[in-house]
Amino acid sequence: MAAMFATLVAPVMAPFIATLYGVEGQYIGYYSSTVHFGSFVAALLSVSLIKSIGAVKTLKIALLLTIVGSLLLLVRHPSTLFLSALVVGLAFGPMNPISSVVLAAVCPPEVRGRIFSIKQGAVPIGAGLAALLIPLTYTHFGLNAVGALSAGIGAIALILTIHFNRAEPNASRPEAQPFQGPLTMLAGFQRTFALRELRKMAWISCGMAGVQFTFGSTTIYILVSEGGYSVSQAGFIFSVVMVLSFFIRPTLGTLADRIGARVVLVGIAAATLALSLAFPFILNGKPGPIILFATILFGVSCFAWNGVALSVLANRAPPDRIAEATAGMMAVTLLSASLAPIIFTWLLSQTSNALLSYLALAGYAGLALYSALGLTKD
Repeated sequence: MAAMFATLVAPVMAPFIATLYGVEGQYIGYYSSTVHFGSFVAALLSVSLIKSIGAVKTLKIALLLTIVGSLLLLVRHPSTLFLSALVVGLAFGPMNPISSVVLAAVCPPEVRGRIFSIKQGAVPIGAGLAALLIPLTYTHFGLNAVGALSAGIGAIALILTIHFNRAEPNASRPEAQPFQGPLTMLAGFQRTFALRELRKMAWISCGMAGVQFTFGSTTIYILVSEGGYSVSQAGFIFSVVMVLSFFIRPTLGTLADRIGARVVLVGIAAATLALSLAFPFILNGKPGPIILFATILFGVSCFAWNGVALSVLANRAPPDRIAEATAGMMAVTLLSASLAPIIFTWLLSQTSNALLSYLALAGYAGLALYSALGLTKD
C-alpha cells in the first residue's frame, strides 16, 4: 500500500504538474512509464536479492526507497520528478515476488485465490488513499506536506517490519546465495516460462497490466480535461473505484477457488475489453452520472485480475520456482506498464479526442482475453 501510494503522488497531481515542475499534465504518462521501468528492473533483481538476503530485508530496502523517492518530489525540477519516478519504481517492483514467497509458504493451495486477492487489495487501497488525500493535502498545505505524507506512510510501513524477522517463514529464508545479475535471472525466467501455462499467464499479465496502469496514471487527468470534473471530484471518483476494487478482489478470488481461475480471468478480460471500447464514446458529451458509472465499472474491471493471476501462478509453477515465476510475470507486467502509458499519452497528444488511445487499451485487453481462453481448465 505504501509503495502504491508513492507511485501515484505525481499522477494524482497531474493538473498541477505544469506549475510545479514545468511539465505539461498530459505527459504524466511518461512519469508513470518511468516508474514502471524502474519496477521492471527491480523485478529482475528481486529474486536474487530474496535468495541472497531474504524476503524481509528485501522488503525493508524497498520501503527505504519509497521514502527517498517521496522526498525527491520536494525538489521542484523536471529531473528530480523523473528521478523520483525511477526510485519509487525500484521500490514497487519487488513487492509481489516478496509477498508470493511468504504467502505461498503459509497458505494452502485451496485458499490461495482468496488470500492472494486480499493481499492485492493493498494496491487499490493505496491508490484510493492517494486520490483522496493528496488533492486535499496539496490544496491546504502545499507540495512539502504531500511529500512528507507519502514518506511518512512508507516510514510507518518500515517500522511495522521490525517484528517480521521472527515471523518470516523458513521457505522465504533459504541458504544465502551469491547475488546474481539481471542477465542470469533472465535465463532463469526463460526456463520458467518455457512452461505453457506460465507463458499464458505472462501474456494475460501483459495485457491486463497495460490497461490497469494506464487507467491508474491517466484517469484523473482524463476526468478533469475530458469529463469536466474538478481535481477534487476526480480524485474522489478514483477513490471510490479503488475502494470497490479492494472489495471485489477477494470476492473474485473466492469465486476463482470455487469455479476455477480460468473462468474468472476470462470474465475479467472480456469486461475490460468491452469497457475499453466503450469509454471514449461515453466521454464524448455524455452526462456526468454516466461518465461516473462507466469510470467505476472500467476501473473495477481492470484492477480485479492481480490476485487471481498470482494464485494461478503459485498453484501451477514448480514449488521451487514460485519466486522466480512471480518475478518473471511481474517483469512482464511492469514492462507492459512502462510502455502502455507512453502509447496512450502519445496518441492522446496527437489527436483531438481519446478514441485512438482507448482503442490501444482495447488491444491490450484483447491480448489478455485471448490468452485466458487458452489456459487449461483448473
